[in-house]
Amino acid sequence: MRSGVAAGAEAAGPLGHAPRVAVSNLGCRVNRVELDAIAGELVAAGCELVDEESADLVVVNTCAVTGEAEAKARKAVRHAAALAQRPQVLATGCVASLFADELAALADNVEVEPDKDRVAIRALSHFLPGDLSQNLPYDLSHFAAGAGVGARTNAGERGAVNQSDASGNPSSASAAGGVAPSPLAALDIGESVAPGHAITPTGRMRPGLKVQDGCDHRCTYCIVWKARGRARSLDAADVVSQVRALVSEGAREVVLTGIDLGRYESQGLDLAGLLDRVLDQTEVGRVRLSSVEPAGVTDELLRVMAASDGRVAEFLHVPLQAGCDETLRRMGRPYTVAEYRAIVDRAREAVPHLALACDLIVGFPGETDEDFATSLETCREIGFAKMHVFRYSKRPGTPAATMEGQAAPEAMAERSRAMREMAAASRRAYAESLVGTSQLVLVERAESGVTGGLVEAHVGPGYTGELVRMVPHHYIYNILL
Repeated sequence: MRSGVAAGAEAAGPLGHAPRVAVSNLGCRVNRVELDAIAGELVAAGCELVDEESADLVVVNTCAVTGEAEAKARKAVRHAAALAQRPQVLATGCVASLFADELAALADNVEVEPDKDRVAIRALSHFLPGDLSQNLPYDLSHFAAGAGVGARTNAGERGAVNQSDASGNPSSASAAGGVAPSPLAALDIGESVAPGHAITPTGRMRPGLKVQDGCDHRCTYCIVWKARGRARSLDAADVVSQVRALVSEGAREVVLTGIDLGRYESQGLDLAGLLDRVLDQTEVGRVRLSSVEPAGVTDELLRVMAASDGRVAEFLHVPLQAGCDETLRRMGRPYTVAEYRAIVDRAREAVPHLALACDLIVGFPGETDEDFATSLETCREIGFAKMHVFRYSKRPGTPAATMEGQAAPEAMAERSRAMREMAAASRRAYAESLVGTSQLVLVERAESGVTGGLVEAHVGPGYTGELVRMVPHHYIYNILL
């Protein structure tokens, strides 16, 4: 149902201004990358990105990883729908894939589009009456002036959409399966852009590129595999093409993302082979891997990282989730603490100054005080450069939600505090270990940037947007100097 500003605009004709769209993201890195792509499509079509209070339409990208995340998603949709100007609200993401009817019922100006590759087209349908079967991008420049219907740009056709539904079955978009190329790759970039500006419409200088989607694991606390479908990958040629496009727009670093990135497979290439091809066939200054499951940290991947002279960031986010074997077993994680530590040891031996990051859940059902103490000591001994610590949040529809031994909120809060306190000390120890070493720094704003291991570093003036080498002499106030 169309209502509010969007419906009124359709009835009255042209808006009198460029369509104003707000985007809101909840959840993981992959969600952020997907929303950046949606925003890019809308901007390419002539929309203006604004805050929610000024928007004709609000896109909310939802997350369902925990019960708490789903509650936040519903709250965000209700908030947008209740804004004074009554914008149309378009919900997408994992909650939209799993509970479309429930989201649509939150308000009469809410609609749901589970397929993220169609979100921009669905949004534009409120500003472009008529046949929308054509591919993006559109040009809405005449719409505000009174033409009413956007014209196609000459940017060329978008790549075929390869998509799976939530059951893991290929949709009618493509029987072959796979990940759809970003529509941004079809845009006519023209001359290369000088560095020092945001690359994405949402303001990022380190744009992400989704090269893998879906998951074939069945961790007992997770429902994402139902929302995302089976594991599938973006064609390697499309990855190279999109990295080149981002470099032409001024990107000095590109972040490769995926739900299970280590499962990447295309044209006989695994993740290590893909990195080799990207380094060989593009001029990208640095590539970063967002997150790789333990089984994906292969010897060949470590070889490519070590041989890249910093072009592959010396950073590995390897989810641990628990540092206790009994808890890992209940979680359905396919490794032991000893196996995880062996992977870490190999990685650190291969890649000097490697920054190791992880996710970790405290208060998982059945976790005793002794189990937590074991997990805490495991993490202290490993010495992570960065830890994302989460309190367990019951996710209805998962085996863990009905397990015995659900932890009390007070116990989870105390365990979270202790783990975060240890994590802060561990991070500082890693950062201090970089003093006196050569670091490749991406300068994201005036005189400040990040190393390959994501430690903030101070550099001299005049380098914004560039990759520069520095040897820090101090680590003070959480900054390398």
